[in-house]
Amino acid sequence: MGEELQRDETKSVLDIGSGVGGTARVLAQLSGCRVVGVEVQAELNELADELTQRVGLSDRVHYITGRAEDLPFEHEFDHFISLLVYLHIPNRAQALQKACRALKPGGRFVIEDFVLESALRQDERSALEQVVSGTSVTDWPTYRAELEAAGFSDLQTVSRTDAWRRWTRDRYRAFAADADRQKAVFGPELVASRAQFYRTVARLFEGGRLGGLRITGSKP
Repeated sequence: MGEELQRDETKSVLDIGSGVGGTARVLAQLSGCRVVGVEVQAELNELADELTQRVGLSDRVHYITGRAEDLPFEHEFDHFISLLVYLHIPNRAQALQKACRALKPGGRFVIEDFVLESALRQDERSALEQVVSGTSVTDWPTYRAELEAAGFSDLQTVSRTDAWRRWTRDRYRAFAADADRQKAVFGPELVASRAQFYRTVARLFEGGRLGGLRITGSKP
């Protein structure tokens, strides 16, 4: 990711869907860049703030609570990143338009996201939407058209499908093997919910119709 964004202490990065802030902290720690994370869940931002203070990065990393479709920024950031977030956003086209507006001219981005390699079966589509909350997973031509309509150019992709297929399979197997200990710590209800999520994602990738991409591009 560093090569795509060419980060240093003079750069500013927007992390769309920042979660508990891990990616933002790594970017700031490795390069000295300024990072603003946007996350819709306020409780995750609270935890992100606490963790960022603990590691002494609060002068470079900040978080705001809000939706990707409502980003308030205009020509402010050198780059943006978004990792496995747009698949959850119902109005992806609007969110991409807001992300483009947030970038300075010449700014670049990295997105990692789910894409369809072929049409899902109905049961797979239901599982993707109901268990994974993947409401905006499309094929790459549709995704590309939305990026171009938002104002991005120089679009390039790298497949992440094989790597994610292996990783999701191994993640589920490791979690299932440790289920008894997990239940003792977190309780059976939470563990069952997490197991269903991991199992569903692994099976979707094993089905061969769900894939993943790393997408890069720029704002002219």
